[in-house]
This record gives sequence, structure tokens and C-alpha cells, in this order.
Amino acid sequence: MNCRTYPGADCDIDHQLLVATLKVRQHIILPLNLVEVKKEKAVQFAADVTNRFTVLEAAQHEVNPEDLWKRTKTVLLEVSRKTMGSVKSQKKRRWVSDETFAAVREKREAKGKDKNRYQELKAEV
Repeated sequence: MNCRTYPGADCDIDHQLLVATLKVRQHIILPLNLVEVKKEKAVQFAADVTNRFTVLEAAQHEVNPEDLWKRTKTVLLEVSRKTMGSVKSQKKRRWVSDETFAAVREKREAKGKDKNRYQELKAEV
């Protein structure tokens, strides 16, 4: 983890801005297209899962519970991806608009020059 504070940041609060860089490990799982389950693909999904689980049942007595769970999870995910497919995620909107950035920039420019204008912009932003 890497952290840094910015005491001079123009945030109009008595706190200091903190920026941290974190390394996060995450396993990416594509969201499944669940709309397809409600249609005719539900029957195909059920048949595929049943066929795959019959193979697992035969090996159930020889395997410990952890391995059995991993195999079950793998079977469900593989069959669902094959049958239903996945949904591509949509691009997220920026949560701060360009107008807001322009207002902040204008406020910074007015900070040292015009105190009254700065107070008006501070209340606006």
C-alpha cells in the first residue's frame, strides 16, 4: 500500500486530502445473461446440469467434500456460461460533470484575485 497526504488541496474543509494506492486481487467473473433462463434455454440448462451431475455422483464416494464442492461449482459455472452466455458490462458515467470541473477551475483562479467572486463560487461549488 502506498499513501500520501495533500495538505494544500483546495477542498474547503479542515481535513487533509489522502490518496492511497492499493493492490487488490480479484477474480473476474463475467455476469451471466439471466434473461435467457426464463426462455427456452432453461430446459437445456437443466438437462446439461443433470447430465454433468450424474458423472459427479459416481465419484462422490471417493472424494472429500471440498473437492466435491469445487467440482460442483465448476460444473454449474461452465454449463451456465455455455448455455446462457455472459453479459458485457456497460461503461459507467463520470460522476463529476465537465461543468463542475469548470466551476472548480474558475473558483481556483478567483481565489487570489477577487475575494467576493471567490466566496460566490465557493458557495456554488
